[in-house]
Amino acid sequence: MVYFTITDVTYAQVDAWFGHTTRDLKLDLIYPQSRMKKVPCIVWICGGGWIRMDKSAHLAYLAKLALNGFAVASVEDGIDKLD
Repeated sequence: MVYFTITDVTYAQVDAWFGHTTRDLKLDLIYPQSRMKKVPCIVWICGGGWIRMDKSAHLAYLAKLALNGFAVASVEDGIDKLD
């Protein structure tokens, strides 16, 4: 089975730098090749705790879910750790 990946899709904008600007929240979408049927979607929230974590850090693991028939949306959280 083959899967597709779409990266850096903006799904929201949040305040950043103490409210003086905004930043995009992005997601990566990984999904099985077959588009003829609906598949369940897992939402993977990439929260780094006390550090900033890249939403793409787990793509190899999440691709295994797509190979097993799941769509996966790996999303950035809205917490700006730099403010």
